[in-house]
Amino acid sequence: MLPFSSISERLEDIARYFAVYVLLSVFFIADIIALPSPFDWGMKIPFVVIAVYFWSIYRPTIMPAIIVFIIGLFIDILSGAPFGFNAVIYVVLQWAISDQRAFLSAQSFPMIWLIFALIYTLIMALQWFVTGLLNFSWAAITNILPDIGVALITFPLIMLILHMTRKILPNTKMSLSSRQLH
Repeated sequence: MLPFSSISERLEDIARYFAVYVLLSVFFIADIIALPSPFDWGMKIPFVVIAVYFWSIYRPTIMPAIIVFIIGLFIDILSGAPFGFNAVIYVVLQWAISDQRAFLSAQSFPMIWLIFALIYTLIMALQWFVTGLLNFSWAAITNILPDIGVALITFPLIMLILHMTRKILPNTKMSLSSRQLH
């Protein structure tokens, strides 16, 4: 928003941001609930992880660290994960990706996808390890492979949805001369 914007332009900007946060809320809810599927796989699509990854690359101000931390805490509380576990993972993910934002934003989609695959594999391995540590027994490490597969298969579709949402956001580099002042 520019300081000399008209009221209607400001309202339009607010509505655009509102649409982004509504989508993020839907992703949060979808991440918490078990979506019905024809197969009882017990796998979930990592909507929030993909959203944190996407926004950390393309528009980090949409999901600052405090918001990411709070979302992670809510996911921990609602999913029964150790308190703070997902919150810390999401903040570290957001921090690491934001730190490499210049490099990542210049990459092609296949490279973004590959980097996500590596990061998500690390996240799943960490979750497997911590769960085993808390339960004093580890399941087979291969049990995380279907979750990783689902994440990688759904990644392009979720990224497409997020990219379309990003397109509706106001341009932060818009100059005053590009808007009509009344």
